[in-house]
Amino acid sequence: MRITGNLNLRPHLFPLILSIVVGLVVLFMRYWTLPHSFLYLFWHVLIGTTVLKRYLINPFMIDSISDIRFSLLITIITGFFIVSLVKSWSCFVKARKKTTSAILPLWINIITIFVVIYGNYPSIFRDFYSNFKPMQEVVQMVESGQLTFSSIYEIYDHDSIDIVDLPTKYKNLSIADIRGETTGTFYVVRGLDKQINLIAFIRTAGTDPIGQRYTAFMYKPRGKSISPEEIWGINVTTPSLEIIEVKKITTPSLNPDKANWFWVDVYED
Repeated sequence: MRITGNLNLRPHLFPLILSIVVGLVVLFMRYWTLPHSFLYLFWHVLIGTTVLKRYLINPFMIDSISDIRFSLLITIITGFFIVSLVKSWSCFVKARKKTTSAILPLWINIITIFVVIYGNYPSIFRDFYSNFKPMQEVVQMVESGQLTFSSIYEIYDHDSIDIVDLPTKYKNLSIADIRGETTGTFYVVRGLDKQINLIAFIRTAGTDPIGQRYTAFMYKPRGKSISPEEIWGINVTTPSLEIIEVKKITTPSLNPDKANWFWVDVYED
């Protein structure tokens, strides 16, 4: 299949305008939800789709639309994007000549998909590398015993969590509040042997009508991943916890085998 360089946009004007307008709305939505994972958006789409389906069956089954309006908004925007994607693909397939103008709407939609899925990583990496040195300094202070906990509570029968006050110099490293307010505290998870299992710096936090959420950088001295059981009780204490995504981050100053830093996107309801 050969694509020629003809830029006569008139035959494909509607799918082009549709893809541009919808693409801009989708990108704004993605920017609004940074640094959360793409799966965070997908979760809301599933919620919104379920609610819409129930509403179409019986409008009286839904007590309050306002409680899930964010999920509905993301679902509706996703619906328009799917229409735009299908229309641009149809336009390209039906075009007698495979010109640049025929494939342009499709390319806009493909680029939009790529940005939606991977668009949070530049934000995550920028945040991590700009704060890596002070976070590493705090970890070293914890490991050497220079920082002590301000409060402590037990988790199950095998772990305890220290809530530690950061020195003034490092206050901005951890939000540690579901309202998104900086409190200057972070979390140290210890086992029964009092060894450090995990150190968590909360970077963003908030509450949705359907649950609480946060993103964090976590340092783990041992292990290659993080499970929900290891972080239950950090920041919020609801019984249901879902890790949406765990991203291991390597650092220039560490051997990849010893780069035990993770970015975690967590949802609790």
